[in-house]
Amino acid sequence: KCATLSGIVKNHPDLVAFKKKWKAENGAMTSSEGKATKKAVVDLFIVPRHIADILQLDKDEVMAVNAKTEERKGTGFLTKKECNAIIE
Repeated sequence: KCATLSGIVKNHPDLVAFKKKWKAENGAMTSSEGKATKKAVVDLFIVPRHIADILQLDKDEVMAVNAKTEERKGTGFLTKKECNAIIE
């Protein structure tokens, strides 16, 4: 059996209800400092090593040493904005 995703109906009642429930449960978290924080889903990119070598890109930047979040530092997972900054 095989299935493919052909589209998403963003205003489907089940999806709208799920989003409301998810936001109520997970939308706002509190940090250890008591400030409200939100979770976000973002696209992450990895620059292949051979491409970084060919373009002579800084290895620290490619490895996301200066990433905004501690979880991504040194992993090589870059946001689109970080990828664009490396190329410029």
